[in-house]
Amino acid sequence: AIARLAASLVPDKASVIIDFGTTAFCLAEALANHNGLTIITASLQAAKFLAGRNGNEVVLMGGQFYPSEGATLGRDATQVLENYFVDFAFVGAGVISHHPWLMDFSREAAELRALMLKQAINSVVLADYTKFNRTAGYRVGNLEEIRFLITDRKLDAMATQSLITYDGEVLIADRF
Repeated sequence: AIARLAASLVPDKASVIIDFGTTAFCLAEALANHNGLTIITASLQAAKFLAGRNGNEVVLMGGQFYPSEGATLGRDATQVLENYFVDFAFVGAGVISHHPWLMDFSREAAELRALMLKQAINSVVLADYTKFNRTAGYRVGNLEEIRFLITDRKLDAMATQSLITYDGEVLIADRF
């Protein structure tokens, strides 16, 4: 549901950054019928799935391959990404803390995701209900730069309170 709602934001011929991870790949699948997209991704799975489909062009970021993530990370990946500015960036949440901060479990993933969010007109975080009110070792950034936060359930009281200063739009995909 999160991926379908996220894909509904994207018009044909848009430029899109797609993160790596399960939800990000679900987004790639949800974009299967879009035409003429330019996709920048570190995800080998998303790149393979979308490349050549419906006139899409895919840029795969370089870098060290992390089999556990199915993605390329590190300085080479960020250097490639610095050359692009896109219509939409879709980034999965490692966790969203009560601060509220977007956080991750590795420095490399946090650095790449932070840059993904900065390189787009519309930055979108994809976070299922299990990602809220938790912490991780690396801070991606504040939520102030994020236009849309898409989740799958109505936020509980603690998550709602932590997002009180968030100026973006929370989209609930429970009925999508």
